[in-house]
Amino acid sequence: MTAMQRRANKVIGVLLDREGFGRRVYQGIQRFRREHAELDFRPLQLDPHGLKVGLEMLKPAGVIGQLAVPAYRTLLTQAALPAVNVSMARPTTLPTVAVDQVAIGRLAAGHLLDRGFRHLACVHTHWTWFSQLRRAGFEAMAREADVSCTSLDYHNEFAAEMQKLGDSRNQRLATEANLSVWLSKLPARSGVLLSGEFYDADVVTRGSGRRVPEDVAVVVVGDDPDSCDYAQPSLSSVDLPLERVGHEAAVAISRLLEGRSVAERCLLEPTGVTTRLSTDAMALDDDDVAQAARYIGAQAHRGIRVSDVVAEVAVPRRTLEVRFRAAMGRSMLDEIRLRQFERARMLLAETDLPMELVAKRCGMKRQQRLCQVFRERLNTTPRTYRMRFRPT
Repeated sequence: MTAMQRRANKVIGVLLDREGFGRRVYQGIQRFRREHAELDFRPLQLDPHGLKVGLEMLKPAGVIGQLAVPAYRTLLTQAALPAVNVSMARPTTLPTVAVDQVAIGRLAAGHLLDRGFRHLACVHTHWTWFSQLRRAGFEAMAREADVSCTSLDYHNEFAAEMQKLGDSRNQRLATEANLSVWLSKLPARSGVLLSGEFYDADVVTRGSGRRVPEDVAVVVVGDDPDSCDYAQPSLSSVDLPLERVGHEAAVAISRLLEGRSVAERCLLEPTGVTTRLSTDAMALDDDDVAQAARYIGAQAHRGIRVSDVVAEVAVPRRTLEVRFRAAMGRSMLDEIRLRQFERARMLLAETDLPMELVAKRCGMKRQQRLCQVFRERLNTTPRTYRMRFRPT
């Protein structure tokens, strides 16, 4: 793009952090930019003084960013600029595009419940709105399943100690140490959502002395490969459609610049749970059922049948079916179909594979079966579901 073209284009300021969240949102904005060359998206510094200077220098036509901080909103109001927020750290009256935080909590709880965990626990903080919403979704799912649920607001619980320490690094170390102790005291076979941003989940789980996932299964949020894949053990995580957040936020600011209306709040579904070693266990007293469930989880995408599960476990079919339903609350066939459906959702949200290949890779013989499953479970088509996460 030449200097003359840049002067002719409308400049949109982008106020995002440079870490995993902001980086992925910005990727979605850049994808929109490639489709709409008339808009020039330029980064702004993520602090009130930097934003003020950036607004004076760039003179943007609008702003996209993490705008939940009151000081940011004040500057944007003074500049009379249209803006789209992508943060759920605090409530705001600005048009917002974000991931449904309640759905994140529900999805994490459902993932643990599906693996037989009957005591759930959630680490959260009152400091951030998104953490409160995740906790609400998590606890609601636990109530609906009639299982016990413990919640810990770590900022409240450790507030006095945090204030004494002062230094942010020492506060973080103390938080991780305290969370490790709390985790070590949970009942055996607990499923835990670590929903926070001020500690390293890997450090917390290793420091607890509990076997993960045998004693405690752990789910985090954000699915950052740098922290999830290299943790010991690797951490299962709720994946978020952050690129889609960026793309939809760019669509919204474009509409505002054209004088058109936008939704007050556009909430996108979380993509799913990326399963890693931290939840690779079944909280079951029946070893045969646990073996059957593990086999289904590992092999459902190969198109296995109930007879294959029976052969693997070497227990009479009727006996295994009765015990499996008693322990899991569903049949082995239902479990196979659930795992296939979960994989199909992941493939549709994260890849551009043709529908026929998606069906085959999740263990369904035909594309028609894939369509039938999505109609039954979500009352939509696979193609429509994919569009929620991967717009053209």
